[in-house]
Amino acid sequence: MPFYLEYFQLQKDGFGIAKIEGIDHENELAPFLRKEIFLPLSSLPDLSGDQFYFHEIIGYTAIDSQKGEIGEITDVIESGAQELLRCQNGDIEILIPLVGETIKGLNRDKKEFYLDCPEGLIDLYLGENES
Repeated sequence: MPFYLEYFQLQKDGFGIAKIEGIDHENELAPFLRKEIFLPLSSLPDLSGDQFYFHEIIGYTAIDSQKGEIGEITDVIESGAQELLRCQNGDIEILIPLVGETIKGLNRDKKEFYLDCPEGLIDLYLGENES
C-alpha cells in the first residue's frame, strides 16, 4: 500500500526523516519506524566523479586493468555479505566482487566501468590459462 510523503530528507547515514501524509500524531508512527522506503529515481541527488548508483552502471562495459574488456554489466546483485557485479561476456556470466580495491572508476560519457579484478578471477570464467 503506498503512502505519500509530504516531506523527506535523506541523512548521510542512509536513514531519512519523513512526514507521511495523513499521519499527524506521534503515536501513529510506530508501524513506520525503521522501514525501507522506495523513492522515484528523480529524487536521488546527482553524483559526479567516481561515485555512482548501482542502477546507473547497468549497460556499461566492464573493463579490467589486466584483461581488458570483460563484458556488459547486466546487474548488481545486492546480498547481505557483499555486492557482486554481474557481467555478460557472450554466453558466459561473470560475477565480480564489488569492493573498494576492485573499483577503479568510471567514464559516464563512454559508459565504461573500470576494475582491477583479483588475479585469476576472470580466467576462472573464461577458461583462460596463463603459462
